[in-house]
Amino acid sequence: MKKDRIFKLIAVLFLPVILSSCGKVHGERETLPAGALPANKVKAGLPERLFRDAILSYTQDKSPAASANGKTQYLSRGNDNRGARLVIQCVDNRCIMVQAYYLENPIPKEQALSILKEIMPDDTEPLSKVDDGVFQSGAHAVKAEIYEYGEQQAGCLLYAEGSSNSVAMVNASTLKPQELAAWFSIKLKDTNNKNLAAKAHTKSTAH
Repeated sequence: MKKDRIFKLIAVLFLPVILSSCGKVHGERETLPAGALPANKVKAGLPERLFRDAILSYTQDKSPAASANGKTQYLSRGNDNRGARLVIQCVDNRCIMVQAYYLENPIPKEQALSILKEIMPDDTEPLSKVDDGVFQSGAHAVKAEIYEYGEQQAGCLLYAEGSSNSVAMVNASTLKPQELAAWFSIKLKDTNNKNLAAKAHTKSTAH
């Protein structure tokens, strides 16, 4: 316990300095400060080892739910330079999703879209379609939007409760649009897309 407290203190003291350092990521090759992954270099599609090795920036979530269905989840040790807490989802040694949470201080849609563009994979195709939907959590329902980049990749925005412009969560992924909708159990307003999402939901093993 004492060792863990010392490690956390070191992370708190030095993480801001490390995140401000200059780092480069070029596909599978990177030059980064040891033990850190600068927030402005994070995006879906990166190798999992970058997050696993960035012990000053991320910690692996050891809870059963976080490792269910063959996935590995990493949590950022603090907020990034935009105020987001990041959650990284990895499958088969690659980051398939970056989740940026703004629960305490939701951000404007325009800012959320700019962030989504930055954290989507490098090989993302141009935006082709936007689907409106609803994310339901218990008795609470919020507006959701699925952003399709061709047929193979998608991102989504989840809005703050009762708002149509303030975004509480930005998600970039390597998943197909229907797979992403199924991941969050988003009910799409488009009937065809709703059927696709329902079909994908029955096949999906990760939620």
